Amino acid sequence: MLSTKGLNLTMLAIPCAKSQQLHDPQATKLIANFDNPGKFQKDCDTVYDDFLNREVVVRHRYFTHFLEQKQDLYEQVLILGVGLDTKPDMLPCLKNKAVYGCDLAVTDIQNIYQATGVHTRTKLVACDLETGMNQQFLTRLQARGFSLTKPTLVLWEGGTFFLPPEAVVHDLSFLNQQLNLVGLLVDYMSSAVFNPPRHEKARRQLELVAKIGFPWKSFFTPAEIKQLEHKLGFTEINVTAHGEIEQRVFGNVKLDKDIVYLNAAFKPAAGTN
Repeated sequence: MLSTKGLNLTMLAIPCAKSQQLHDPQATKLIANFDNPGKFQKDCDTVYDDFLNREVVVRHRYFTHFLEQKQDLYEQVLILGVGLDTKPDMLPCLKNKAVYGCDLAVTDIQNIYQATGVHTRTKLVACDLETGMNQQFLTRLQARGFSLTKPTLVLWEGGTFFLPPEAVVHDLSFLNQQLNLVGLLVDYMSSAVFNPPRHEKARRQLELVAKIGFPWKSFFTPAEIKQLEHKLGFTEINVTAHGEIEQRVFGNVKLDKDIVYLNAAFKPAAGTN
């Protein structure tokens, strides 16, 4: 068995949830040889009403819908905080798209793929999203084949809340300035639920992520999300509360309806290369 010692357990929790809930074969292969890869997932689900299982499924369904619906709008995808995201390897709508992923833990990600014998078509580039979204990062990205002029969709799933709000705004603003950014898919933790904690379950969830060394640092309201994206020039903006998708997928709502805001924003392509 492979050891989880030294790994960001939130990274392994995502393929655990996808394996169990979505029967994702790539996710199943990624976790198969790890010793207790679902520990963080189980801890989250115990603390907060099956939180991680439901959150992963809900956001997967929401983002997949827009990736499919808007596939003619974008030519390449940049995934921020890519972790072990299996969508580039599993979704037919991404089969003919160039996909790039950046993460602080690129070495860990590469080691996991190598140790498990699983291949990803995502081209990985190291980036500290809190302090390293800059021209040097773009240079590394271009060295992997990324185009600054092709219509690009940025996917940031399960990551904004690990950064201070000013870093989230900076990263999105920088990419909007530097890329031909036509689509944005992001999720945000709710300020109303977590800042301050609405109830004991929310408080315990914040304690759990802080305990493993990955505290949540930013929380947003729908108005703040829409204001930011209007400022960035997006003309089609969707902000949906987690519970709306949870009800459709599971037939009931166990979590706070507004625990997470799922966001899709689009603008016309400025041209291709």
